[in-house]
Amino acid sequence: MKKNQTKLYDMTNEVPANQAARDKAAEKNDELTSAVIEQYKNADPMPNIPEMAEVWTGAENLMFDAASGKKTPKKSADDAVKVIEDNISQKYTK
Repeated sequence: MKKNQTKLYDMTNEVPANQAARDKAAEKNDELTSAVIEQYKNADPMPNIPEMAEVWTGAENLMFDAASGKKTPKKSADDAVKVIEDNISQKYTK
């Protein structure tokens, strides 16, 4: 796995998920790579479940609404949470 992820990083500059390959990428002292690796310390992995598609769509709408000024950031977030919860409930709850 390390070998493949290291090669992928060398080809695409995509920071590896594998820790050993990530350590190898960090040796390059690339500014963007270093920033991504630093952010990993504060990140939580997202679950690999279909419901996450609803979260990403809701988050996209949240950012658009807040950035466009159509809604306040709080109103945008509150509305997005409601839409996400409703969509998950309708599509994934039996």
